[in-house]
Amino acid sequence: MLEEQIKKLAQQNAAYVVETRRDLHAHPELSMKEERTGALVAEELRRLGMEVTTGWVGTGVVGILKGAHPGKTVMLRADMDALPIQEATGLPYASQNPGVMHACAHDGHVAALLGVARVLSAMKDDIHGTVKFFFQPSEEFNDGAGDAVRQGVLENPKVDYALGMHLWGPVEKGKIAVRKGPLMASPCAFKISIIGKGGHGALPHTTVDPVAMTVCAINDINYALSRKLSPFDSSVISFCSMHTDSNSYNIIPGQVDLIGTVRSFDQTLTDQISGTMEKVLAGVCEGWGGSYTFEFDSSIPPLVNNGPLTEVVKRAAEKMAGPAVYELENPDMGAEDFSRYACEVPASYFFVGISEDPANPAIHHNEKFLWDDDVLQSAVEVMSMAALEVLDAAL
Repeated sequence: MLEEQIKKLAQQNAAYVVETRRDLHAHPELSMKEERTGALVAEELRRLGMEVTTGWVGTGVVGILKGAHPGKTVMLRADMDALPIQEATGLPYASQNPGVMHACAHDGHVAALLGVARVLSAMKDDIHGTVKFFFQPSEEFNDGAGDAVRQGVLENPKVDYALGMHLWGPVEKGKIAVRKGPLMASPCAFKISIIGKGGHGALPHTTVDPVAMTVCAINDINYALSRKLSPFDSSVISFCSMHTDSNSYNIIPGQVDLIGTVRSFDQTLTDQISGTMEKVLAGVCEGWGGSYTFEFDSSIPPLVNNGPLTEVVKRAAEKMAGPAVYELENPDMGAEDFSRYACEVPASYFFVGISEDPANPAIHHNEKFLWDDDVLQSAVEVMSMAALEVLDAAL
């Protein structure tokens, strides 16, 4: 049976996948700097006999596996970049690059997709169509997926379907989570500067205090949104960083800079939030005699899974993982630039659980982020089967 063949091949390559993941974990690279990672990937894909191209968004790699039979093309994507975090896990294969860490499991994504490449290369005679492997740079920053689409990653050969997965802390280890429709939010970023007139802290009446204006603006924005938005609309607004041009206890600064994020699953809702924020800023600053600048980036869309394609992925996962597969009831406010591909072709993205304790999930982007290597085999098995099933499906 096909399931048994995939499981056998995945098991044969399990040690390689784990070894690769640990090597990548020890040598993390930031967005747009994934040179070593890209070279490792390209070497392995060439060894497997694939047609390989490099330089995608700088450091990305594409490998083309042509099946023995004609058919459509499915793209499988893994992100490669690490984060600017000083690792504190104490692992024997902890990061050797100071201030850089694979704290979001992208090392596992690359290793798992290389495992899939080995499995499917060994099954080339059974493949109806083409599998395009894309190892993408810069998911964490700079919209690597958007740049890849503009560069033509979905062409030559033209991609009919796209699949991706994430090793995911909120999902219990051993589980595979899928969802039709909205899965992850749009990661909008905003930057606000509130500009006043600085002066001595003992003479506040001679200033136009931007700190006081900022406090009012944050409170008023949150309150206004609670009145403007329906309680049934899912959204998040977070003010994540605040800086001034003063670090003295007795100087009122001249300017306060804020940055933060807005998350939602609907562009109309996002536009409403952005518009409300600016109206509040304008009112507060006019009332206090100050001014402001406001930048709002909503360029990356929410990730919305194609329904029929996700149904195929779910059935494929069930063949490999049985009752461990389930459908998520709610989407996640996290974000993924895989959404760029989902806007262009039918796409499906799923989660592979890594949490040892559902009550205390593994926290991504954390200096002590940990997960067990043995989840990689399940990731390889499910993605391999999903690729084959999607190529065989009459969608």
